[in-house]
Amino acid sequence: MPLLKDPHDLRIRNLIVKDSSEVTIVGVPFDGAVAGRPGARFAPEVIRNFLYSYTPICYGVDLRNLAIGDVGDIDIDRESIENTWKSIGNSIFELLNKCERLIILGGDHSITFPAVKAFERKFGKIGLIYIDAHLDLRELPAGQLSSGITVHKILQECKINPENIVYIGVREWVNAPYYLDKAKKLGITVFTTDITADRIDEITQQAYNIASFNTNAVYISFDVDVLDVAFGPGVNATSSGGLTPREVFRMMRILGNQPKVIAIDFVELCPPYDVANVTAQIVATSILYFLAGYSKLKELRETTQHKT
Repeated sequence: MPLLKDPHDLRIRNLIVKDSSEVTIVGVPFDGAVAGRPGARFAPEVIRNFLYSYTPICYGVDLRNLAIGDVGDIDIDRESIENTWKSIGNSIFELLNKCERLIILGGDHSITFPAVKAFERKFGKIGLIYIDAHLDLRELPAGQLSSGITVHKILQECKINPENIVYIGVREWVNAPYYLDKAKKLGITVFTTDITADRIDEITQQAYNIASFNTNAVYISFDVDVLDVAFGPGVNATSSGGLTPREVFRMMRILGNQPKVIAIDFVELCPPYDVANVTAQIVATSILYFLAGYSKLKELRETTQHKT
């Protein structure tokens, strides 16, 4: 029996172009800084496969009003993390000069460090929303590497005000007291999962308000291990008590709708450990909800411009 070919069944893949000045997608297939389970380097391809298989319409949102481009993957050097970070930073900076919204498909969480450096280089005063089960504030001896040092590196090498950094989804029982105290002393806002459970809309908006206060642009980093292990088995470091897909989808739509949000990365998806691609599908759907939020923001802007 031949494969079903319905000319009316439009999918996201039918909308993707090689390049776009509006929304750009780029992959970073690197997991050389993972201290736990490797495999995040396979995530960009897997995410794309699911993302591009969905339809562009949902709940009154039509993504056909967006110009979405995919520029492929950034070249990385598996022998040198310094060269990899340099390549990521240069590529991200170049893309930020060409597009209105940037979606980065990781990769382990270390890719966020050079991406944020490039983001700050482009926009100056920035805010950061870090959606993660972990604080990633580790202070390791010289020569040791882990994706858990990402925020520590950002604070060391960027000029970002800690008061414009917000965590969402930090997990109980998996973060050392030393780093919880450190975040508090720095003035970083931390929303743990016990707080977010029933107030996800309110907290997401509050997080944006904090990150965007007196800044020019906001960067979002989404570590997939913020999901509860029941929904996200395919990550580097699993643990129970995390967010549900529905909470994440609501969060993504709200954040996509915010005017100062310019870039977002999705990191730590580990396809070799996924179960029936459950985690990958949640990540792909999260991107769709982020795009849905941006689509509504674009519609509002166009309506306002038309009236004026």
